[in-house]
Amino acid sequence: MTYLHLVESQWNPQRRHSTHKFIYSFGKVTELNREKMLTLASTILRYLNEGTDALGIDSEIVWSRSFGGGYVIQALLRKLGVVEVLRSKLRKRKYTAPVADAIVVMVVNRLCEPMSKLAVDEWVREDIYFPGSERLELQHFYRGLDFLEDSKDEIEDELFWKTRTLFNRKVDVIFYDTTSTYVEGAGESELFEYGYSRDCRSDRKQIIVGLVTDRDGLPVCSSVFPGSTMDVRTVEEMLGRVKRFEFERCIFVCDRGMVSEDNLKAIEKAEYKYLVGVKLRGLTEVRDKVLCSRGRFEKVDESLEAKEVMLEGRRYIICRNPEEAEHDRHIREELVEKLSEGLLRLPEKSRGFPSVGTSRLL
Repeated sequence: MTYLHLVESQWNPQRRHSTHKFIYSFGKVTELNREKMLTLASTILRYLNEGTDALGIDSEIVWSRSFGGGYVIQALLRKLGVVEVLRSKLRKRKYTAPVADAIVVMVVNRLCEPMSKLAVDEWVREDIYFPGSERLELQHFYRGLDFLEDSKDEIEDELFWKTRTLFNRKVDVIFYDTTSTYVEGAGESELFEYGYSRDCRSDRKQIIVGLVTDRDGLPVCSSVFPGSTMDVRTVEEMLGRVKRFEFERCIFVCDRGMVSEDNLKAIEKAEYKYLVGVKLRGLTEVRDKVLCSRGRFEKVDESLEAKEVMLEGRRYIICRNPEEAEHDRHIREELVEKLSEGLLRLPEKSRGFPSVGTSRLL
């Protein structure tokens, strides 16, 4: 199905690409009414050339603000029980200020047009329509952040159980991964450190965010680590955070950047099964025993062959891409050929060998 829209292209200097802003939808192309479109175009031209009098309407635009996106997000937050949980926790802490509204506004802003808290205070007054925004002050946003930090675990727990009932969530598999986000300005938090940046901003201090989700991608819990923390050092703490949910049976899934022999032992100690990626030579037993095991690869498809190896109670699946293997073989042969030619051009004394053939030399 094809639709016709009137859009405006805008250049985003931060992201270095164009974005499109929808101005008007004409509907399905197959249902377009040419006469109505001509009338609309004529009306717009008269309005631009002659003002509102040309429309025969005595009107004045007092103000206009965006509403749709914020409305949808607020409806989702209510459906998920987020607003109810926030208000409940705030009442227990004797909050009387509209901090819950401030938190919802920050969530809407983060999803629609991320800004600093100082800018959000202005944004909610001038750019969007949010009922009750006239009661919000800058202090409420900062108080909301303090509240979220102090109540993080309680909020995570209650939201998990609410959404588990709402969506009938199956938490038999959990996925864990990390990302980094850099900070601007001179922050004083001890978490702000230089480290490997996924945003390619090694010139900025950052923090590491770890997130655990279920098989559907819904969050279970999260944690924040100092910016210089290696992924492999975050696993044990996250296992401790997951443990509080008392899953009866669960498979812990993470990528090879998280894997070490100590971490595998920690996962086993937590009584979880696991499915992890392993670097070819990252673990001693993989390097010395698994890769050297006998057995043929079974063809899965044109680009994948696999072999199963059982070793000391662990099941390993060794995967091989024959196309990539052939590509790598050509590269190795080219390198060997270039090195051979380079060595043969050297004086015989510089080679450190008596007269030998190329095959012996390599």
